[in-house]
Amino acid sequence: TDTHTFNAYYPYTANPTNDLIEFQVPEAAVQSEQKVNDFLFASGTASYANPSLTLNFTHQMVRVIIKVYTSPEYGFTTNDFAGSLLTFIGYFDSGTFNIKTGKVECSDVPAQVMPDMTLQLSNGENFVFLTNDTWKAGHSYSYSLKPVRNTLEVISATISPWTVESEKTINGYE
Repeated sequence: TDTHTFNAYYPYTANPTNDLIEFQVPEAAVQSEQKVNDFLFASGTASYANPSLTLNFTHQMVRVIIKVYTSPEYGFTTNDFAGSLLTFIGYFDSGTFNIKTGKVECSDVPAQVMPDMTLQLSNGENFVFLTNDTWKAGHSYSYSLKPVRNTLEVISATISPWTVESEKTINGYE
């Protein structure tokens, strides 16, 4: 007859140590492979008197979209970026996901606290990117940037909730 709290998470890991799933983003991570680090969490309560349970999953990570545009006025053309990959330098690339609370931490720092970043092109050229944002879990941050000397200047920034386009019913469980 008591009220009980039910937690659910994704991706499923059997018997995580101390309710923590450790993660490591590989240095050469490919965007399409990042779903293994996209933690979802839901929590709800139910009891004998109120047995109906709704679990609304939310992203516990932040999605960052970066678009870099050319700036011929500063000597950066399409050819300068052809075949280049942007790499985050000096960001937290490992941490834990708590399956009981949904909290993600990186090196004892909340995952949403992000320092200013340096992006590196595959030719070794570095660009400083100042975010000036505290990222919020479950949100998508899209930055349009252009190179100006050794800085990536923000042309525009968009912040929106990171939501799923349609609801799906999950049959069964693991």
